[in-house]
Amino acid sequence: QDGSYLVESGRCACHGYKATAGWRFGNLIDGTQAEYVLVPDAQANLAPIPDGLSDEQVLMCPDIMSTGFKGAENANIRIGDSVAIFAQGPIGLCATAGARLLGASTIIAIDGNAHRLDIARGMGADVTLNFRECDVIEEILKLTGGRGVDASIEALGTQSTFETALRVLKPGGTLSSLGVYSEDL
Repeated sequence: QDGSYLVESGRCACHGYKATAGWRFGNLIDGTQAEYVLVPDAQANLAPIPDGLSDEQVLMCPDIMSTGFKGAENANIRIGDSVAIFAQGPIGLCATAGARLLGASTIIAIDGNAHRLDIARGMGADVTLNFRECDVIEEILKLTGGRGVDASIEALGTQSTFETALRVLKPGGTLSSLGVYSEDL
């Protein structure tokens, strides 16, 4: 009705599925980007911001940081694992920190921006590779004795990065994909 794809039953008129169900925050509970929000079970879902930190200093925590850390968790990183993290933007940098916190012994950060790679070292990367200056697959296989990494985290969302992240995995390794893709993989 009036350009909307929802009909009164709450089902999508064009595909027939229930479009109004799904995630609680941002879907069933409005306002997660608002100044105030009601959070069910807040004692288990929220942490106070320490005094002395500005809004700007904690701005990435509720969305970007949690996405990066969850990407590291989804990679099933164990103590001693080797991990390659593709794209060192804000989410990739948080995945790098998450991999370090989970106990990865070797973290390889990949990006085409030297400044981001410098930051990645500060976030826990042991090795940084600039894809503009080297063959990333060849370098990672060299670093791992031809074995490949235990886990790859793809934080960009391009087909070529996804494929590269897949190619550097050891057999049975885990690929955690955080990117949003606009084309078929």
